[in-house]
Amino acid sequence: SMLIEQVLINLMENVVRHSGKPDRIGLTIREEKPWAVFEVEDWGKGIPQDGQLPEISGLPGDTVRDPGIGLRVCMTIVQAHGGKMTAFNKPEGGAVFRFTLPIEQEQNEVSEK
Repeated sequence: SMLIEQVLINLMENVVRHSGKPDRIGLTIREEKPWAVFEVEDWGKGIPQDGQLPEISGLPGDTVRDPGIGLRVCMTIVQAHGGKMTAFNKPEGGAVFRFTLPIEQEQNEVSEK
């Protein structure tokens, strides 16, 4: 859980550094069985047109000197937990960074099926 917390912190720090409008950050967490869906959203300038995951880790500030863990490491953490990470620009401006994680079922739920 600490690694997922770090992914969220890093994504929100990236909004502050790169969006051009750090006064507003959206965070949505919802369930879409069998997934938990996390979205960090901004209303800034968006992702450069050539920026796509995993290449998006080349954004300014996402370098060895950056104190954050970087988007590539975020992707690695999410993938290690069985999830996926994507990013896209919103039509009205800004970007969304989304990652999904599988929801673990309670033991009694599994045995009932």
